[in-house]
Amino acid sequence: QFVFDMRAAALDDYKPALLNALEDIDVEIASIQLSRALEDLHISDRVYEYYKKAVGIVLKEKKLDQLEIPESYFLQKKEIYTLDKISDYINAAKGVATLQPIHGVAVLPETVEFDPKKKEEQGEYIVLLYSEEISVTISIQNQGNQVEKDIPIKVTLKSEIEPEPVTVETTIPEIKPEEVLPVTLPGIKSFPGSKCLLKILVGPVAFEQFLGNNEVEFKIMVER
Repeated sequence: QFVFDMRAAALDDYKPALLNALEDIDVEIASIQLSRALEDLHISDRVYEYYKKAVGIVLKEKKLDQLEIPESYFLQKKEIYTLDKISDYINAAKGVATLQPIHGVAVLPETVEFDPKKKEEQGEYIVLLYSEEISVTISIQNQGNQVEKDIPIKVTLKSEIEPEPVTVETTIPEIKPEEVLPVTLPGIKSFPGSKCLLKILVGPVAFEQFLGNNEVEFKIMVER
């Protein structure tokens, strides 16, 4: 009798809590009530298992073991009552698809702008007007569905006349899903008249799977 009383009481709490959660009424309180009700239902499932075993022993002793005791489980997933799982439970009840977290940032090469400005192109090389320093502005896109924070951006310039590469770094404090943000990296030492390879690297961010669009390269020369 105890197990059925427990289930009845849990269902009495479960129904109004679920309705409030589905209608977005005091969702936080409803989630706590729903969690407790589901936990009671989970406990009643466990108690019913012991009840079923005990009844099975009695039936066997009385040679009535041909009688079947029905299965009765309210929760298929035993840990669904925990608070961290309740939001998924509510979304499933609402018919809302639960998104898998996707992390990924990309650098968009078509948005690049140089300062000094481009004078011309010579084959594979972009020729910039004379300056002792270069500034690069390029857009970064969050291609995942999670907010990313403190994303590193690094520019590396390698010259054919200087063995040590020049590096400039900065950080994007925060970028929202699908957001595109321009980033400027100033103060890059130039090597006028020298062929250079400029690389821009963004991220990677934690749990990023695809890294194929995190880096771009430009072949540049600054005129003498």
